[in-house]
Amino acid sequence: MPAAPAVLLTDARWRKAISAVRALGRRGVRVLTCDATRLVAAAVSRYVERHLVLPAPARDPEGFVAAVARLAEGERGLVCFPLEDPTLAALSAARDRLPGVVLPIAPHEAITVALDKHATAERAAALGLAVPRSALPAGPEDLGGALALDFPVVVKPRRGWGAQGVTVVERPQALAAAYRRVAAVFPRPLVQERVPPGGEAHGVSCLFNARGALRAAFVHRRLREYPLGGGPSTLRVSVERPDLVERSARLLSALGWIGFAMVEWKTDPRDGAARLLEVNPRFVGSLELAVRSGVDFPSLLYQVAVAGDCPEVRRYKVGQLCRWLLPGDLLHFLANPARFRLEPSFFRFRAPDLAYDDWARDDPLPSLAQVGVVALAALRPSMWRYARTRATRLPP
Repeated sequence: MPAAPAVLLTDARWRKAISAVRALGRRGVRVLTCDATRLVAAAVSRYVERHLVLPAPARDPEGFVAAVARLAEGERGLVCFPLEDPTLAALSAARDRLPGVVLPIAPHEAITVALDKHATAERAAALGLAVPRSALPAGPEDLGGALALDFPVVVKPRRGWGAQGVTVVERPQALAAAYRRVAAVFPRPLVQERVPPGGEAHGVSCLFNARGALRAAFVHRRLREYPLGGGPSTLRVSVERPDLVERSARLLSALGWIGFAMVEWKTDPRDGAARLLEVNPRFVGSLELAVRSGVDFPSLLYQVAVAGDCPEVRRYKVGQLCRWLLPGDLLHFLANPARFRLEPSFFRFRAPDLAYDDWARDDPLPSLAQVGVVALAALRPSMWRYARTRATRLPP
């Protein structure tokens, strides 16, 4: 009997890679990891068979695709999970040149829409889903539509993740300068009305089989994030929101989705409507919470890859907390003026319902290595500048 196919997890430097490695390894799946560096915490997991240093997809997509193709020549039926946007874009575009690689992902056209926040908003609005009003100027001399929006607005890259490049503009008079600043790095950014603070933020994770049928869904609510104005969650809790699952599945089904995606929603405190912010077409930082709550997305996606389908999973533990402590929740604590009044407290390190993104008793080495990786990064002034400025807020 031939051996079961191995999984190649790309972009292994991110904490979600550690979650995916462990989830697959505990099920007996052979796991390979890759990144552009050897300094990767996931690589020292007991569940990783081999770590490979490959070209960075963002800088050399063709070189990366060629390296994956060569790897597949010696790994029959190799399954590949792209974990970041540039990797996903490179592999989906080159799918026809990777006959030996199984990619349980949506068609390239659907991924192109999901990676473009403006295109995503247009598709959602056409389906009757609530989205923030937005404008897509042709350039800094074409801000008329953007100036007609209700301020404050957000100037943000059409592609990207987290809060990188996102700029909040309080007054119309400041829009032109903010637009030019963002456009200098991220061409033709999107201008969008800002959903006011105060409303709940939810992430809806969905998994579709090879026929495009929804097989698993999971919802989490953000409790803390960094940067404070909008960035990766540092503490989150599992909740039930069947209404958001239905809306997310409607959008993804309209795109012809296959595999995993997470849809972000923010409730507008002015009218109570949940507005769609974006679609993340690959595993996200909150992956560990889903696994701890009973929705093992990596293992389910592996089954979709090798068999085309997986068991249906809609029920999970509600009220489970999961925390990204270092450096995420620590940075939130340092940046939040109400740091000593947080609920739950920053100093609540142990509880029956609390888990951590990268800690596991059965696989402690990646957790220890991650501390070392964070410590090394902290020695670089450029990393501190990045941590402080990845979300830029203009003065009112």
